Order: sequence, then C-alpha cells, then structure tokens
Amino acid sequence: MFWKIFFWVIVVLTLIGMISIANQTPLVFADVLGLILNIILMIGLYVFAYHKKIFTPQIWKIIFWIVIIFFVEAILEIYILPKEFINTYLSFIQSKLSPSPAETVFTWVISLPMIYAIYKLAFARK
Repeated sequence: MFWKIFFWVIVVLTLIGMISIANQTPLVFADVLGLILNIILMIGLYVFAYHKKIFTPQIWKIIFWIVIIFFVEAILEIYILPKEFINTYLSFIQSKLSPSPAETVFTWVISLPMIYAIYKLAFARK
C-alpha cells in the first residue's frame, strides 16, 4: 500500500514540477534528460508498486546503472568538482534551472525509493 500511495504522490509532484519547468525558458539538454530520467523512474515505481511486467530484468539493470551514474554525477557536480571544470568540460549537463540546496536534497530523498524500486526490478531473485 505504501508504494501505491508513494507512486501517486510522485505523480502529483512531477506534474507540479513539469508545470513550473514549462514556465522556464529555454530548456537545455540537461533539463530534458532530467525529465526523461524522472519519467523512467516513475515507470519503474509504477511497475514495482502495481506488480506489472514491463521490460526484462536486464533492461531494468541497464536503467538502474544509468540512474546511478547520473545520481553520482549530480553529487560530484554540486559538492566535489570545481565550477571551472564543470563550465569547461561538462557544460552540456548543466541545467538552466537553479534549485536551492533544500530542493536538491528533497529531490534526492524522494528519488531514493524510486531507485530502490528499479533495483528490485533489476536484481529480484525469483
């Protein structure tokens, strides 16, 4: 029951986020990629919460590792890598949106259960 409620909370939060992003100009590659990853995470959460069969475990493994790579990249970008390095070599992954540190932490915290759901879809023991 928790997973179904959590799924619908995520749907509402995503719709609110999409409306606020729609008012931003212009969206860049990183913003679109973030939206796509969020939709993929929501699909994974839906599949996990409602016990549906979409994709094979191999596909979920690929999705899981892609999400982890982007999650680690975000942490590196915010807390470790110097701004000059990001501006020079990683400018294509910079978002034009500028969330506050609290918004960033909130996003990561609510993403963790979705990443866990993808993990369970990818590495579930039969």
